[in-house]
Amino acid sequence: MKIPQPTCIFIAPLAFQKLKIYIDCCPVEIGGLGEVELRGDRFIVTDLFLIAQRGTPSETELEPQHISSFLAERLAQGRDPALIRVWWHSHAEADVHWSLTDQNTIKSFLGDYLISIVGNKRGEFLCRLDTPAPAPQTIEDLPLIPLSEPAVADGPELGRLRRAILGEIREKVRILLPVDLGELYEWTMATASEYYIEGDVPPVNDDQD
Repeated sequence: MKIPQPTCIFIAPLAFQKLKIYIDCCPVEIGGLGEVELRGDRFIVTDLFLIAQRGTPSETELEPQHISSFLAERLAQGRDPALIRVWWHSHAEADVHWSLTDQNTIKSFLGDYLISIVGNKRGEFLCRLDTPAPAPQTIEDLPLIPLSEPAVADGPELGRLRRAILGEIREKVRILLPVDLGELYEWTMATASEYYIEGDVPPVNDDQD
C-alpha cells in the first residue's frame, strides 16, 4: 500500500467539535480511536470514538478488551475496522508533545499507517503520521485542519452535544486521582463530576431544546 506524504491532516467538522469537547469536559487525560478516509492524497479524519479507559492527570490507558469489543461491534455493523487508523488523546492542562508513553502506544497501534493527535484544554494540537514500511517513518507537526465551519452551532444544539459527550465520559472513563500519602483512588466520572466536571460545562437552557 503506497502511503501519501501529506502536508496536513483534514478532519470533519463534527469530529473536530467532538475532539475539543472530549478534552474540555474531562478533568484528566482522555483518549480514543478514530476513523480516517484516504481520498486521493488527502487524509480525512471522519469520526472519533471514546473507548472505555482509565485516566490520570498525566496518563490515559485504553483497555485492550474494550478495543477488541469496539472493533468487533463495528464489523458486526458492516463497518470496516481497517478504517480505524487514528489514535487521539489529551494532555489535559499540560503542553502538547509526544511522550515516551505516547511513542510506545503509537508503535502498539501501528498497521499500514497511523494518524496520532494530541491536544490540551488550551486548544493546542499536534498531529503526526507514522508508517512502518518500507522503513519506519514519522511525519510530525502536521496541521489539523477542519474541512468547514463547525457542524453544530452555538446554542441548544451544541449544549445537547456537550451533554451527550459528558454522559459518554461518565460511562466509559474511570479516573485515578491522588489522595492522602500520594496513593491513587479510583473514581467513576459520575462521582468525580460533582467536583471536577460540572463547573467546566456551560449551563444550557433546556427550555430552548
